[in-house]
Amino acid sequence: MHFVHGEQLVKDPAGQMRHVERFLGLRPVINESNFQVDSVKGFPCVVRPSSDGEPKPHCLGKAKGRAHAKVADGVLGRLREFFRPFNDQFYRIVGVDFGWS
Repeated sequence: MHFVHGEQLVKDPAGQMRHVERFLGLRPVINESNFQVDSVKGFPCVVRPSSDGEPKPHCLGKAKGRAHAKVADGVLGRLREFFRPFNDQFYRIVGVDFGWS
């Protein structure tokens, strides 16, 4: 099983996709030129050929990439404390620290 680090996917989509290609044993074909940052949302868009053959970015839909609701720091602290042992166990199992603690 392979887990993609969501925050890293936003920061370095080509790098994360290289990990997926490697995990699947695929010939590497995805690189930085396959992505372009959406200037409005700040998320990467996939660049792919359009009907006329020219590269065109395909970005997240209108409902994606919105700002998250504000959660009180005290609530976040309690949630982090509660889930810390479960997250730590998950990190050990998958061999990746996602930084949720």
